[in-house]
Amino acid sequence: MRGWIKWLSQDGTRGLITNEVDEDFSFDIRDVIGRNVPKVGQKVEFDPPRRRIRRVHGVYVPVSPWRGRLRWLLMPFAWLATVAKIVRAVFLNPPLP
Repeated sequence: MRGWIKWLSQDGTRGLITNEVDEDFSFDIRDVIGRNVPKVGQKVEFDPPRRRIRRVHGVYVPVSPWRGRLRWLLMPFAWLATVAKIVRAVFLNPPLP
């Protein structure tokens, strides 16, 4: 089933998921599969509840394919910021008397 995180407790251990037909299900942080912690409003996939108790198991938070990779794509250009700071400091700021 698919849905989105409707509410998380302040300590982030419990929450509510709303599915596509506006039914609410509770979950515990131990039910989350993987290392990604869900955030309010984030889309998730989950296994349907097994009993009449509306608690789901197996909450999966999809990961963007660019997560972690974008940093490596931009890393070669990080030196430009350092060069720009040096150029500004040397050429644009006149020396103090």
